[in-house]
Amino acid sequence: MQHSKFLPADVDVQQEILQYGVDQSLPTFTDGEDAVSWWADVSDTGRYPALTKTAQTALSVFHGPLIESSFSYMSEIIDSKSGSMSISTLSAIQTVKHTMLTQKKTAVEMFNRENIKYGPVDQKMCQNILSAGSKDKALRKQAALKEMERRRVFDCQPSSSAAAARRTKAEEEALARRRHAAKQRKRACETLQQVDGGLSENEISQQISSEDRRQNPPQTDTETSTDSQQNCFPDIHAALRELTAIVTEQKGNIRALETRLKEQQTFILEELNKKNEEISNLSNLSNLTHSQVEQLRKENKDRQIAFSAALMQSGGGDTGPFTTDITLTYRNIFTNIGNAYNPITGIFTAPLKGVYMFRVSVYGGGSSSTPSTVSIVKNGERVVVAHGHQAGGVVNSSNGVVFLLEVGDVVYVSLWAGRRIFDDQNNHSTFSGYLLFPL
Repeated sequence: MQHSKFLPADVDVQQEILQYGVDQSLPTFTDGEDAVSWWADVSDTGRYPALTKTAQTALSVFHGPLIESSFSYMSEIIDSKSGSMSISTLSAIQTVKHTMLTQKKTAVEMFNRENIKYGPVDQKMCQNILSAGSKDKALRKQAALKEMERRRVFDCQPSSSAAAARRTKAEEEALARRRHAAKQRKRACETLQQVDGGLSENEISQQISSEDRRQNPPQTDTETSTDSQQNCFPDIHAALRELTAIVTEQKGNIRALETRLKEQQTFILEELNKKNEEISNLSNLSNLTHSQVEQLRKENKDRQIAFSAALMQSGGGDTGPFTTDITLTYRNIFTNIGNAYNPITGIFTAPLKGVYMFRVSVYGGGSSSTPSTVSIVKNGERVVVAHGHQAGGVVNSSNGVVFLLEVGDVVYVSLWAGRRIFDDQNNHSTFSGYLLFPL
């Protein structure tokens, strides 16, 4: 592969590396991509292509998922005839490798002008990289075959307990061997990352084989014969017992969860019933309060008792004198709340027990022989008197009283026999009463 395939002819690779750092915005080389096409895309940008390709190679060899592509990539840039790289700048990979190991940083982080140096290509390192790739693929294939063989256990019949125990032990030993081989491969890779070269493929193989023989001595003929007769891997009964134990444990956990769920449901129902009871009590209290309010309104309305009236509804003139006492009927009603006063009979009847106030006023013409006299009467008994008498002019008189009345008691105004009073549209003669407070 010629240098002209990757870079323009006038590009000075060495000066470019010394002058610039890595441009991480350039296209990245992905697994399975054609290297020539990728490098052509990088070259089109005209920005540090040689250094970017070097960093990409180092990063794929030592870090991360592009390990397989790095092997083919390395073979692509190595000239097998001359033993040199097609792009001379890739000799800087040795410096990058050493810096990453000592400072524990990535290849991209380590590429700067202080770290870049030049030298001959380490052919042994390149050979070890290729050998490690082949060895890794072979080990993966071997592990895949073992995994397929292990899965055959579900198609076999259970063997005796002794044979199952031997198979279990053999499988544990095989697992230990695989783990040990993995450790050896890791050590081999670390060896590949040394600055001054690495082991050859034969040396790596000899070291791994030696460790395998030391950790896994040869089996006797009896063991080999016994193992050849085994058709199954671990005892299925043991696996079933383990699954049964797991199911039993899960059932116990489920029962515990169901118990907790029932307890929570019971608690929630109890709390809900309490809240419903509280709401019901509040509703009943609200209804009771509403009934009480209505009752109080009714009672308060019943307690609103008051009246006031004048003697003459129309016209004017004297009432009396008569030969006997008469009950005056005050027909000109000003107020009659509760309708306890009867304007036809002139009698007030107490609708409820309580304390009442009554007042009467008298107006009359002067006369030497006929005075103006009335009484406030309770249940037929005179209680107070309003009296006026003079020879000429007019007379005025008034009086009032407070009664404790029972339901049905009556109060009215009586005009004495031989007396007279006057009234007209000016309402001189009046009778009034009202409830002070109930009892």
